[in-house]
Amino acid sequence: MKKLAVTIGSLLLMAPAVGGAQGRTHDGRYSSSCYPSHNNTSKADAYCESSIVRLIARPEEYHDKHIRVTGFLIRQSGIYVLFPGRSFWMATRGTSGVELLTGEQIPADIRALADGDGVDGVRITGRFDARSPARASASAGLVTDVEAIFVEPLFPH
Repeated sequence: MKKLAVTIGSLLLMAPAVGGAQGRTHDGRYSSSCYPSHNNTSKADAYCESSIVRLIARPEEYHDKHIRVTGFLIRQSGIYVLFPGRSFWMATRGTSGVELLTGEQIPADIRALADGDGVDGVRITGRFDARSPARASASAGLVTDVEAIFVEPLFPH
């Protein structure tokens, strides 16, 4: 019985480390801060390098955080939306993406591709707003204050 009490006590002591993570992680999980960008130690320049799948699944964890995500960008109903990939966009019939505040911030060559059949490998850095009302069907949120948008080369098959 004494061993059991020690084990439970040890688990209770570890609980704050798991539930309320302190410090930094690459993607801001468990409400932690994200790593600074470009070796800058300023907290204001930190960004969360998240997969778009995680961002869509847990938007509340990224609300008001500086994020960097990569996905498939397409214009639907006049709104630019980022999805995990073309097949995800097709399978969900255009729901569950991440909206971009404005198309004006998108470089003309990427915008032309997104206006057509869409473009894979688009990397976006900006601030994420999970509370913004969706303009596109059931979006997970909105990327505002976009700092960078470019097409990242895809890995060879």
